[in-house]
Amino acid sequence: MDFPGENYILDRKRGLIAWVVLAAGLILSGLAWHAARSQIDREIANRFRGAATDMQDAIESRVHSYADVLVSVRALYLATASDFSREIFARYVTNLELEQRHPGVRVVLYAQHVTAAQRAAFEAAVRNTGEPAFAIKPPGQRDEYVVVRYAAPRAGNDAVLGLDLAADKIRFDELKRARNSGQLVASGPLALVLDPGGPPGFAMRLPVYRVGAPNGTPEQRRAAFTGVITASFIVVDVMRGLFSEALLNQVHIRIHDAGRTGDGQVPEAPSVKNLMFDSNRLHAGVASSGADAGAAAGELSHQASLDVGGRRWNLYFTARSGYGSAMQHWLPWAVLLSGFAISLLLAGLVRSLQTSRARAMEWADRATADLRASERRLTEEQRRTRELIEVIPNPFFFKGTDGRYLGVNKAWENLFGQSRESFLGKTVYDLYPHQPETADRLHAKDQVLWRSGGTQVYETTITTAQGKTLDTVYYKATYTDGNGRVAGLIGTIVDVTERKATEQRFRALFDNAAVGIATIDLDGVVTDANQKFLDMLGYAKDELVGRRIAEITVSGDGNRGDRPGTSTLESRLVRKDGRMMWAKRTISAILDKDGHPNCLVNVVEDITDRKQEELRRTMEHAVTRALADEESLAELFPKVIE
Repeated sequence: MDFPGENYILDRKRGLIAWVVLAAGLILSGLAWHAARSQIDREIANRFRGAATDMQDAIESRVHSYADVLVSVRALYLATASDFSREIFARYVTNLELEQRHPGVRVVLYAQHVTAAQRAAFEAAVRNTGEPAFAIKPPGQRDEYVVVRYAAPRAGNDAVLGLDLAADKIRFDELKRARNSGQLVASGPLALVLDPGGPPGFAMRLPVYRVGAPNGTPEQRRAAFTGVITASFIVVDVMRGLFSEALLNQVHIRIHDAGRTGDGQVPEAPSVKNLMFDSNRLHAGVASSGADAGAAAGELSHQASLDVGGRRWNLYFTARSGYGSAMQHWLPWAVLLSGFAISLLLAGLVRSLQTSRARAMEWADRATADLRASERRLTEEQRRTRELIEVIPNPFFFKGTDGRYLGVNKAWENLFGQSRESFLGKTVYDLYPHQPETADRLHAKDQVLWRSGGTQVYETTITTAQGKTLDTVYYKATYTDGNGRVAGLIGTIVDVTERKATEQRFRALFDNAAVGIATIDLDGVVTDANQKFLDMLGYAKDELVGRRIAEITVSGDGNRGDRPGTSTLESRLVRKDGRMMWAKRTISAILDKDGHPNCLVNVVEDITDRKQEELRRTMEHAVTRALADEESLAELFPKVIE
């Protein structure tokens, strides 16, 4: 009977080792996946809680800023006292720029407290102020009224004028709480009169008291109560723009009104009825998801509450599906797949060690062939790079860290009129022996690059071997060796001599022109002016530059100096000493490379003398005409004149 040989047994043992390595690697990969998944879940949960806290703070800050609108209007009431009128109220609210600064505010109201005995006189007084149809509504006799007297904006809100807020029991209870506490009081969710089918809104009310009257106790406040400042808000508009689109795509936010705080009130459960805000309303085509503010099993969620005018707002934050970055979700799987791959590689490596010496030699030969092929490709790439640099039309040069030129291209030879051999191995001190200051300047620039690396751009003047002076712009960048150390620099020169000469000619033409010239940006601000224009107006340049052209132009003279276009017009300008001058202004737009206006050029001629002569002739003509008319009347009515 044949028994397995020694080599066969040894091969079986080596094969078993490879399988053990693979099994151990797979087990460790699974453990690593579980650890990575747990860590990522904790990071996502912490990030979500932090984001929810930030959103809670942002909502609270936004609501408080809207409440400040009422506080500022009450301050206006107290400051103006008996002069508080419809015009003052409307002008003040308009200047608050609510549409831009607080877009959720639909209307701001002032409602005045009126007793039954004061009703008739109150209605008559309001009618005498330009509201002839004013009447308290709904009709009926009540002990007291809180009547809307002013509304801003007025357009579209006429229907609320004369409305008795105390006629509705719920509103009257809120008014009494505001009156007795002296604090801001908010309503629950309500449908606004102007848009009853729209998103839910709410109202805030702030009591006002008679100026100078004591209001330290509830009894004193009831006695001094004169009315309320109230505002209506659309909650979705209040929240609009508070959160980024990316955040709303990852977090679902709901706000529910849970009822009044204090007095042992039991918070109301979230429902469609008390839903104040659903972030889905800020997504086109996504409807509010209903009353359930809870989170499904496994979902990230956070709950918080705010006190808004004596009412409790419950905030519910729920992470949407896929919350967190894609990298975080894929990282555990990447760890698992990497572990599997490493396990397979290790098992394969163990198995490979069992192969023969011939296999190793075959791999060595293949690696040597690949290395030689890589060297050939590298050599070819270097040759191609040198040829590319050689045919570039801009002058190029290379330097080592010792400051000596390692190479230049054909364009460099053409610029300096010298062969590349006269540069190679030389330093700037060898190239500028008679201009040590130029050599010092260029060498100092190179030293900055040797120390810090990176890029460098600067303008300088150089002189060629033929004595030609050039204005140039140097562009330099360092390159590194295999160890990451700066090994040298590559640079190019751009000849800007002609461009600078053109700029100088333009500046001379601008400064020495016989007419006034000023450049004005698209906001109408003077950015430059020549001496002729400054002399016309009597300003120094630093006094005029930075001012708007409209400030020195007489209003109504057809001023177009602050708008793009091309035109010629005559207008009056105001000199520094306050005197007027007539000017003929030719306004032209300077366009950028895309054809859009970049700035305006005003060419100004002083035509004051001409205008004065025209005025003198006009007056002489008028006098002559008047004398002729008088003689004609005398001939027609001689007796009457006698």
